Amino acid sequence: LPAEIAADRGRHVAVVFDEFQEVVNLDRTLPNVMRWMFQTQPQVGHVYLGSRKHTFSSLFNDRNEPFWRSAKQIELGRIPPAELATFVSERFAATERAIDDDALDRLLELAAGHPAATQELAYFTWGEVPLGHAAHRGDVDAALVRVLRSEHNNLQRLWESATPNERLVLLALHEERGGVYGEAYRRRHGLPAPASVQRAVKALTQDDVIERAADGAWQIAEPFLEEWLEEG
Repeated sequence: LPAEIAADRGRHVAVVFDEFQEVVNLDRTLPNVMRWMFQTQPQVGHVYLGSRKHTFSSLFNDRNEPFWRSAKQIELGRIPPAELATFVSERFAATERAIDDDALDRLLELAAGHPAATQELAYFTWGEVPLGHAAHRGDVDAALVRVLRSEHNNLQRLWESATPNERLVLLALHEERGGVYGEAYRRRHGLPAPASVQRAVKALTQDDVIERAADGAWQIAEPFLEEWLEEG
């Protein structure tokens, strides 16, 4: 259909796929069919978006995958706090509410630049604020309790599916982000030998539970997991 529209109108067409990594869950052979079809449509461009970094990138970086090297890759990273602050403030104002600077700083600190986490926490914070009033820090903390209650089953499944060594790595990163392979770090947090830590880190990275920050330090990536561990 996109190719037919492009031909009928004499224009190029762009098709955007959100959460593109889910195609493998629909049908493992679907990427092969899609790639074959796309190659017959030079007048149609495609944009692929995905939030599960490891699964998404493997579709384009694994030479055995049909989409190998078929697209230019751009990692967007987390949204800068200033942009999220503007977005949240404007959404509150649009519904005749406000959020003070202290509350906004707390919300952005907890959400850590994750778009979905920011929206979820902002939504529950908004629910704490009557019409014509402003959200304060206490409202954000109350909203966090509701978020953790909402996310409990998901985070509990994540924790229960983790191996003992993976749990040790998560607890260590909860206490201190950093270089998990270093002897001093492992000794401080009771981590096993480097080979065991490496296996745990690989598995957690593949599931997008942890990530390496721009400064090279490992940190927890799953939204609200650190707060959930704190509550636990």
